[in-house]
Amino acid sequence: MENPAVERNRDSDRFLERMTVGMLTCHLGRQLVRAAEILPVPATDPPIDESADHYRRATWLLTDSLDDPANDRTRDESEAAAGFDAMVRRCREAFDQVDDLLRSNRAQATVAIPWQGWSLRRDDFLLTRLVEIVVHADDLARSIDVATPPFPRRRSHRCSTFSQIWPRNVTVRLGWSAR
Repeated sequence: MENPAVERNRDSDRFLERMTVGMLTCHLGRQLVRAAEILPVPATDPPIDESADHYRRATWLLTDSLDDPANDRTRDESEAAAGFDAMVRRCREAFDQVDDLLRSNRAQATVAIPWQGWSLRRDDFLLTRLVEIVVHADDLARSIDVATPPFPRRRSHRCSTFSQIWPRNVTVRLGWSAR
């Protein structure tokens, strides 16, 4: 995400319709921000059965149009307008917060997903963030003409640190140094 090509091409939208490289990078980074916001807050409802149900029910997957409210990119646009340095700072802070929550066992076992209206088990929530990261890391790599980073084929059943689920090769390939 700190790859100089991201900053150079931040206004380009040649790969994803209606989404500049800057917007895409902010959307990718938001997976960290969302995790930092959600993991410390206990859910009040029981979790849905499995992460696959999350995708079966997600409104953004059920839409046919980029104009559907579920596909609103206003936040991506406003975060991209704040600039590259602000995005990098926001992502680094969120990464550190999530890593600390997991290392200190302060991440809740079940978390509410307020924008969806249901709860997930922590590992299922983190898996959904990883799916977003894998998909959008590929989008970003293609947008800036770098190789798509390789991802592990298996995930750990128990995540005790964010570093375990955030593959080191992703941070290295996108120009980020994992701590």
